[in-house]
Amino acid sequence: MENTGGQGFSFQNMKDNWPVFLSGFSFSFVFFLLLIIFSPTLLITQYSPEQVDGILLEIPEIPSQKKLLSLYNLFRKKKARKVFLLFHESFEVENKVGLQENYQEAFLRYFLRRGILPEYIDLMTVPKQKEFSPASNARHMARLLVARNIKSIILLTETFDSRLHLNAYTEVLSPLKILVYVSIYPEPFNSSNWFQTSRGFSHVFGKFLQYIFS
Repeated sequence: MENTGGQGFSFQNMKDNWPVFLSGFSFSFVFFLLLIIFSPTLLITQYSPEQVDGILLEIPEIPSQKKLLSLYNLFRKKKARKVFLLFHESFEVENKVGLQENYQEAFLRYFLRRGILPEYIDLMTVPKQKEFSPASNARHMARLLVARNIKSIILLTETFDSRLHLNAYTEVLSPLKILVYVSIYPEPFNSSNWFQTSRGFSHVFGKFLQYIFS
């Protein structure tokens, strides 16, 4: 019986399209191989001097105890004059962890219990209608850093966000004669284990795309 329908599956079609399929597969394989090889070099950086004026932590969501402890230890180790905590206006801690108090007061008390007085801490909020991204946040922080006479600052970041943050803040703050450095806080995925699980690979792949399109 003659086939009067549209083109369906056939081995001939598959054979004809095989070079296209093979080319696409080869490109994907090479892309992922390069991602595995170069992601740590491309996405990760970390360096800070013995002493800085300030330390900045962006807080888009509830920070882990390890992250806050890293901030505390970095503050003590670097003898910083100021800690800057940058929130987004949509951050609502009471809806996530059941706290009835103002979330900013909760953070101030956390550091006060560890000997960091409120006068050493600046809490800034990015308006809800503004983007919460490294480039936007750097512009938001620039005026305050100048007003506080900050000449050097460490960005405390996630491992695979470190170079993106360094580049974004350096572009904004370098013309203001503010030196920018990066330190990394502990997290589940790092340069030696991210490729061992699908979650780690997905996480880094997302960071990779964010970096190249930023």
